[in-house]
Amino acid sequence: MNDPIELNHPVRQRLDLTACEREPIHIPGAIEPNGAMLVIDEPRLTILQASSNVLPLLGLPPESLLGMPLADLFSQKDLDHLIAGTAGEGKRHYVHHVQTTHTETPYDALVHRYHGLLIVEIEPTLTADAAGQSMCESLTDAIAELDAPLPLPALCERVAACVRRFTGFDRVMVYRFLNDDTGEVIAENKREDLIPYLGLRYPASDIPPQARRLYLLNTLRLKTDVNARSAVLIPELNPFTGAPLDMTFCILRSMSPVHVEYLRNMGVAASMSISIVKDGRLWGLIACHHAQAKLVPHPVRLPCEVLARVFSSHIAAAEAEGQRASATALQELNQRMQERMRRLRNAVSALSEGNDDIIRAIGAQGSAISIGGKLILSGITPARPQVEELLNWLGIHQQQHVFDTERMVNHYPKAAEFANIACGLLSMRVALNGPDFVLWFRPSIVQVIRWAGNPDKPVEETEAGKRISPRRSFEQWKQTLHDSSQPWTDAEHTFAATLRPEIAATLLLQLNEEILHLNAELARSNVELDTFAYTASHDLQEPVRTIRVYAQMMTLRAGRELSPESRGFISTIEESAGRMANLISGLLS
Repeated sequence: MNDPIELNHPVRQRLDLTACEREPIHIPGAIEPNGAMLVIDEPRLTILQASSNVLPLLGLPPESLLGMPLADLFSQKDLDHLIAGTAGEGKRHYVHHVQTTHTETPYDALVHRYHGLLIVEIEPTLTADAAGQSMCESLTDAIAELDAPLPLPALCERVAACVRRFTGFDRVMVYRFLNDDTGEVIAENKREDLIPYLGLRYPASDIPPQARRLYLLNTLRLKTDVNARSAVLIPELNPFTGAPLDMTFCILRSMSPVHVEYLRNMGVAASMSISIVKDGRLWGLIACHHAQAKLVPHPVRLPCEVLARVFSSHIAAAEAEGQRASATALQELNQRMQERMRRLRNAVSALSEGNDDIIRAIGAQGSAISIGGKLILSGITPARPQVEELLNWLGIHQQQHVFDTERMVNHYPKAAEFANIACGLLSMRVALNGPDFVLWFRPSIVQVIRWAGNPDKPVEETEAGKRISPRRSFEQWKQTLHDSSQPWTDAEHTFAATLRPEIAATLLLQLNEEILHLNAELARSNVELDTFAYTASHDLQEPVRTIRVYAQMMTLRAGRELSPESRGFISTIEESAGRMANLISGLLS
């Protein structure tokens, strides 16, 4: 095959700091050299553009193809196959084994319509190697492997192994996009002698927004040889649109020179990427690397795309399986806590007895139980005065039953004093506006992000100034973060929310039992008081009555012999005894 003409278009120019995100990678003006491209005007079906490398593939130079009716190049049967099944905008239609009127070489074609044009991508038909000979059977087996209920890590490992078994690439990775558009290798299947990339984090700039958009629209990208020169389209501008051809949905679309340099820096000669799309969003990529040039034929690529679609449909189930297992464990713990509370009939005792189980299950490091005016600290917590101050703040500011945060200092500035041991907080308020709380603490995590190179140095100095530069070293570069705890999961939040009414019910039961106990104590006290009253009435009144009786007897016996003074004394005794009797009666009442 003759060397195709190397692309010379604006993307080849020197890039400034923001050029990477503006790079028009959907209109490169050229294609990968392992195939040819024809751009057709509809409905006339005449050729408007052809890639510069069509001569060795189709038997005619590109200039002679321009303006040629497509019927002059293909038989009517093949022409019908090429046109059929391409009604949807951007929907690729695969046609196996077509021939031109000028060669006897069979070709595989991918055809799609976009922006009023019919785009035909042609590659020589290749016999699949041993790994792809029985692809239908292999694909069936692979899908069966993914059908088993698996947690997400195991599912990712299986799909990486299956794609590598199909394609024979040196390395196959499952790469997941995170919320901040950075990405992480979460599964890997590779040659034993290769340095592992598993767990490495890649900055968002490695796959800029416009590249992520294309990955979402066009789910397969293939680079067979990073050292092969691209083949330009002739003419450069499409006569129908007056602009470069939009290759958003083209498999043969030429790869960005920045990404080509990126692959070279990694020691990669050939690559293939298959998009993983979940709920209409780009979830990740199946990324394949090879140390030598490698052409993956259609019969192998298609099953890989099918497998990626099946994998995408299983992601939600795999994530749910992991969440379900965690939720089930917490539900079982909740039931055990309810049984403890019924058995002990005491919320604080039950929480104290099950505290180790709870801390372990929700990944906390310590807890604080503040119920009924008592504060019990367990595990690693802030100092008692700090917890008491935090409880006062929560009493004013927490307006929901359950509150959680992975960075307490964002809500409560004084948490900076103990962030290293209690950065995250899960707070359960037993009753709104009530004083009772149960708190669980998580420390700040030392989060070591293993970047594939320093993410803060995406540029290099050249004679022409600064430019975006693919990282030249892919050895691990570690970044350590200390500002947050492990986030609380929905299952952990639900656990606290479900446990709260059980604690409230137990406290109410305790209160009722305390009232019953106080009533019983009051009844007993009343009986004792009645007994005391009877005793006091008998034992205290009797001496008073005796004094009065003897005073009266003295008056009767002495008669006229009593002097006026003695009669006054006896009268005073009787009066005093009467007042004493009245006082005793009043006291008893």
